[in-house]
Amino acid sequence: MAGERLVEASESREEAEEVMAEEIMEEGLTEVPGANIIRGLMLKQLSYGYTIEVGCRILAIESKETLIKVLTEYINNPSSTEKKFREGKLFVHQVAR
Repeated sequence: MAGERLVEASESREEAEEVMAEEIMEEGLTEVPGANIIRGLMLKQLSYGYTIEVGCRILAIESKETLIKVLTEYINNPSSTEKKFREGKLFVHQVAR
């Protein structure tokens, strides 16, 4: 089962995440079972709106009201919000990376 391997204290966070990703891929899973966790967020205010970096995605948001709505939704239910994003159902623009 994914995540069962214990990570040694000497391993870095990146190594631990890589091990977990490998285990998930081996089991053919697209998400960690039961995980509803908030990924690291980086928010930048621009003169014309905001960008939010969530994991490997960058979202562009034009207004403070939309920013608050999207962040509130994400904080309350990360998995559901990420699913909406993957399905193109959030009102934000994905920036190619």
